[in-house]
Amino acid sequence: MSLRINQNMGALNVHRNLLNTDATISKSLEKLASGFRINRGADDPAGLVISEYLRAQVEGLGQAISNSSDAINLVRTAEGALTEVNNLLKSMRNLAVHASNTGVNSAEALAADQAQIASAIESLNRIASTTMFGDKHLLDGTSGVSGTSTNSLIEVLGGNAATKAGTYAVDVTAVATQAYSIMTNSYQVQRIDGDVVGANSITGTDFGYLQFGGAYLDNQTVNIRVQSGDTIQDIVDRINSDTVVGQKVKAEIYNDPVNGNLIRLTTRFLENANGALTVKAVDGGGGTGTAANVAAFTGIDDSAAMTSTATVADRTSALAKAETLTLTDNIAGKSTQVMLAAGDSLEAIANKINNAALAAGVRLRADLVANTGIDCKMKLTSTEYGTNPYASVTIASTASGAGTTKDFGLGATTLTVQSGGGAAGNFGASVGGTNVAGTINGEAATGAGQILTGNAGNAYTEGLKLKVAVQNTGTAVALVTVQQGTLSFQIGGNAGQLVSQSLDSTAANRLGTSATGLETNARSVADIDVTTLKGAQDAIKIIDAAISQVSTMRAQLGAFQKNVLESNINSLGIAKENLQASESTIRDTDMAAEMVAFTRNNIMMQAGTAMLAQANQLPQQMLALLR
Repeated sequence: MSLRINQNMGALNVHRNLLNTDATISKSLEKLASGFRINRGADDPAGLVISEYLRAQVEGLGQAISNSSDAINLVRTAEGALTEVNNLLKSMRNLAVHASNTGVNSAEALAADQAQIASAIESLNRIASTTMFGDKHLLDGTSGVSGTSTNSLIEVLGGNAATKAGTYAVDVTAVATQAYSIMTNSYQVQRIDGDVVGANSITGTDFGYLQFGGAYLDNQTVNIRVQSGDTIQDIVDRINSDTVVGQKVKAEIYNDPVNGNLIRLTTRFLENANGALTVKAVDGGGGTGTAANVAAFTGIDDSAAMTSTATVADRTSALAKAETLTLTDNIAGKSTQVMLAAGDSLEAIANKINNAALAAGVRLRADLVANTGIDCKMKLTSTEYGTNPYASVTIASTASGAGTTKDFGLGATTLTVQSGGGAAGNFGASVGGTNVAGTINGEAATGAGQILTGNAGNAYTEGLKLKVAVQNTGTAVALVTVQQGTLSFQIGGNAGQLVSQSLDSTAANRLGTSATGLETNARSVADIDVTTLKGAQDAIKIIDAAISQVSTMRAQLGAFQKNVLESNINSLGIAKENLQASESTIRDTDMAAEMVAFTRNNIMMQAGTAMLAQANQLPQQMLALLR
């Protein structure tokens, strides 16, 4: 034991340990009370740095999740408005289809259809201008890439987040064209021209005949009466009204510029076999009803049957046999059938093809084009511009054998209207469509039909999309002024973790602008006029393009919501959970371990207090030496 009384070293040692135990108990109590292992920098400097960084990340992820939820609500607002736009367009399409039924519609009915369409256009513009999320307009074009052009044939369709605002010159080095195929040979009919007509020498009750025959009349012999008092017009009328000949042959008085009037006989149905129709003046009854008198009067030979020769058909010439065409749009994946009936005129055939293609969304147009001044060749044109990846339509027929000038012209072969499409039947090889080519602001751009898009990596025009409908090449054919309003969303906890989404304008003058094959001056939904047949037909094309445009916008928004925003929320939730777990491991108190330490230190505190009391008693024992 110590023999000194000035310095009680044992008590000092116990006191020092007691102070350490007290400090340890205080820290333990703080950890148990707060639940944190690190309450100040001194607890674990390195751990504090890591913990605070992880806390910032966790809170940032929480805000990013909230941001993504807000973005989803914005997308839902926009899509709700687009759904109503779709409904309005479908209603307008029904009105356009109704207006196309001009055979029964009165002017008042067409005016009523147009009035309803005008009201729908007003609604489209209202939705475009008033759809908002907070104070942000969504569908007026300010939330995407929009612009104007100095050339009405060049239109700004949109862009992406990389597109810069500015004014850019457009150079066109090649214009877009449509693929087409045209018949090699004209449709044909058979014709007989008589000699110049003369006087009618048949008298009294006498009569003669014009005798028709040939394979075209199924080798039947049919006599048309020629009698006293007849004029040439009477003969023509009698031929046309005959139940056999008149159904298949058209008679008319033709004024030959050199010789004068003569009887012209033309087959009503397509026929390319020379001699298929015959006619001859023959004897009838009575002394003046001779073949010679009939021939002198009608100009039809009496010595030998006059035989027909092939000539160019016209728009009224009719198909002799029924056949069915199948039209397939290889790019759009749509198909339809066209039932051609015997007796359909060439004009009716073209109209049937166009109506069926329009209704089914097959991008094909049929036209009768002139040969020797007569519309007698069928031309099949893709209404979409560009090369095979953008425009390709096939046409097949149920007809057998080779296509000829007496049927539609395909026979058993299939015609493909596209670049490189070969000849089929009586149709020549396709003249391929081409894509527009050029530059925007001097930067490279890629053509797809009439659409010219700035290439990726361009400093200013990346993603800028223009519709170029010009028919001539040139430098600076237009100046386009571009505004950039693409929406950006912070969907991560760190700088740069942004995504962008453009929302194009749904104003009526911005919808349906990609429609092709138009026959009127209408270029968008705003221009629709269904009071004429061509206007109603163009309206259907424009509205179909508009429906496709709005549906694509909805699909893009849906994909953005599902694949970006909702997926981001799911992944951020997992990341936040794992970061919180990591931060908790570093910063939170292990309550069980801390309770063990606290219990130990509490016992040490009690023991130290007792030992300090004992140590303080030791110097008093030195008094025993003084007794």
